[in-house]
Amino acid sequence: RLRRRSSGGAALAEFLTSQHGHASPVASSKPLGKTLQRRATMPTLDVSSEALVLSRQLHLDFHEVKSAMKEIREGRHLPNGGMDEVAWRHSLSRIFGVDVEEKLVRESYAACQVAEGPVDAKLFMTWYRDHIFKIEAHKTKSLEGDELTMELAKKHGCSYTDVTKVRLKFDSFDLDKSGVIDFLEFEHMIHQLLHCSARSDLPKNRVLRFWHEIDRDQNGSVDFQEFTDWYMKYFATAKQDGPIEAFYASFMPDFQRSHTLEALQEVIPAH
Repeated sequence: RLRRRSSGGAALAEFLTSQHGHASPVASSKPLGKTLQRRATMPTLDVSSEALVLSRQLHLDFHEVKSAMKEIREGRHLPNGGMDEVAWRHSLSRIFGVDVEEKLVRESYAACQVAEGPVDAKLFMTWYRDHIFKIEAHKTKSLEGDELTMELAKKHGCSYTDVTKVRLKFDSFDLDKSGVIDFLEFEHMIHQLLHCSARSDLPKNRVLRFWHEIDRDQNGSVDFQEFTDWYMKYFATAKQDGPIEAFYASFMPDFQRSHTLEALQEVIPAH
């Protein structure tokens, strides 16, 4: 009886093949492969539709998602549909409206598997959601820095470029990149600015005197504004003997007395 059923099944399969030109789905040996192939050839959603779905899933603004997705799809792509790191960096800068930190560029490049093929929109928008506040905070800080630079340029009667150069000096002396200069960093800075070949060239009490002048609010650290006011006074505006001489002279009693006399002569007319 089992042999009859088996031969009957074979006959049925042979009949279906002769009628339709291919084997029955029952007799197919690779149904899963064909299903995957059909899924792979299904049309993808347009940007607006996909952005709408993702904005609801990730609780993001629809227009924000759509703009980011459009930027990624229009970016410069590799033959496999992915992007190199340079193109990715440019895309991120346009999406966030600010130069993204190199660390975050590399992190997102790896996390979103950008080099391996077309960027998965959900993968990227999830990363975007998790890092947007950090990037926006950095953006706000950069804008505040620009405003302060313009304010200081106006205060000291110099160009924006001049204050930007002072900022580079400040950053170079801020060895731990904390955003302020502490006393140890100041010691290193003052020896460098005054070209001291050894620490003994500059007595400790004089270093402390300089420190108390630059740290106006006496909070134990020097911010960029304090540094700029101090640096512009001694190292950027000296016109006669040079910055080092001007710096030393401001602490010399004879120099201070002479300036006091000059001030008094201006107030009290000669008889």
